[in-house]
Amino acid sequence: MNWKPILYPFALCCALFSFNACSSSSSTSADSSGTSSSSTASASAGSSTTSSVGRLPTDANTLYAEALYTTWKSFHYVTMEEEAALYPTLAADFGEVFSTYAAQGLTAARVIWSVYSADANCTIEEAYGTNKYKRGCTVSEGIGYGMLITLFAGDWDAFNRLWTYSRAYRNSAYAGGHGLMPWLTATFSYTIPDDASATDADLDIATSLVLAYYMTGSTSYLEDALTLIANIWEYEVNKSNLLIYSGDTPMWTTVADPVYNLS
Repeated sequence: MNWKPILYPFALCCALFSFNACSSSSSTSADSSGTSSSSTASASAGSSTTSSVGRLPTDANTLYAEALYTTWKSFHYVTMEEEAALYPTLAADFGEVFSTYAAQGLTAARVIWSVYSADANCTIEEAYGTNKYKRGCTVSEGIGYGMLITLFAGDWDAFNRLWTYSRAYRNSAYAGGHGLMPWLTATFSYTIPDDASATDADLDIATSLVLAYYMTGSTSYLEDALTLIANIWEYEVNKSNLLIYSGDTPMWTTVADPVYNLS
């Protein structure tokens, strides 16, 4: 195995949490089936303080961080159960992608794309007249950011739900077939308006899973991370110069002078 793609997430983990945090286990984890158990994780003594939004520097304003996280989550985050209750007609399609996970007792959530999109696939007819009407889509960067944000906040339920969303679409028969997150998905349905990948999103998702593994010791996170990293290496990296493509489609990977993603 080529270990180069793994080194960046590990280095990021050590920089953010100190090496001890990277090599120790938290009391919150996912078991081998991907289900989670939640309890309070402890912080390393002396370097940070715990709050409801995770580990912060000792001089941090924890109330501000908690308020900011609450504001972000209330506007951008929604569970499948919440949307199924709000939009029962639309929810009839949710099982097409998520039935396998639901059978294991796994629940999903998505990060709502904040753009009021004119794309018909991003409208929710049952939400007509509300601010959710044109916010039916999720972009893969939103899932990547959301997994990092919820991880750092110590919100394991939200993290695992977003992880399920990511896995379900990466493995969906309606996706691009490369095991990468489709760039644009519509609610929790099988509609995928754009199944091309966005490399920065895949890197964020992989990084969050590597960090989750080092924080919890759960091999479920590590196994999925390694699978995703292998697909990133196969489809989103130029092997001749080790530069990173912006995505997995021919418009990025086969042109004579490709545009690389430096993010």
